Amino acid sequence: MTIKTLAIVPEQSGVKIAKNKIEIEKGKSFKYDAVYTNDTGLNLIYSDRFSSLTASAAIGINESFMQFTDGPDRSDIFRTTNSKVGFLEVAMKEIFQKFQPKHGKPEHIISVSMAQVTQSGELKDLGNPHDRPLSLKQNASYGTYIQGLSQIVCGVYQDVVRFYEDGCQLLSALKLSPILSMLVVRISNKPGGAADKGTISTFKFVNVFTEQRNFESVQDFLSSVAQKKGKVPEKVVASSNAMQLL
Repeated sequence: MTIKTLAIVPEQSGVKIAKNKIEIEKGKSFKYDAVYTNDTGLNLIYSDRFSSLTASAAIGINESFMQFTDGPDRSDIFRTTNSKVGFLEVAMKEIFQKFQPKHGKPEHIISVSMAQVTQSGELKDLGNPHDRPLSLKQNASYGTYIQGLSQIVCGVYQDVVRFYEDGCQLLSALKLSPILSMLVVRISNKPGGAADKGTISTFKFVNVFTEQRNFESVQDFLSSVAQKKGKVPEKVVASSNAMQLL
């Protein structure tokens, strides 16, 4: 499975950009497949990075879109508002056109989950809040996943957009201050179908909240994502939940 990572950085965040690297503290930089500022323009970022991925999604891809943002209520390139269409909506519209055609019997299931990592390193389910414990597990195909995280099956791309909006509003309403939040979209073959191989592709839309300035707790997380490893290094696993979510 191909693993790629894209970083989107607001110019006012204090995170420095040098080609495909970002620097969150002096002497500590991380390399990505591509780095953009959030004023680059949705169309350019989309055409440059996402439009070619839908063909690859059928054979397996693990793509992370990492956005550095000032907080849940601030500029969010993923989010659709009254004044703009977000990156997530454009991306999901294309995904659903390919994997959930209007005509013919669908061969795939598209599901969505959303989680946050709190300042104390706890994992919380934003899609279906509950008090049950969540734990991190490893999978040989797509790396680390959260066991116990709710998955909602989506029939149309608008379901994913609404799910993300509900999660963002929950963060805002509860005045939560997470280190990061993450939306996970999974494309799976239908059980018992012609190509029943479980999850074939995963797209992660990650928000790293720079307003917290808690960079010490996310440095290894950023490093592990930037390295694009299928498995999380032991030093990362031993650190905190934020560092493990590759």
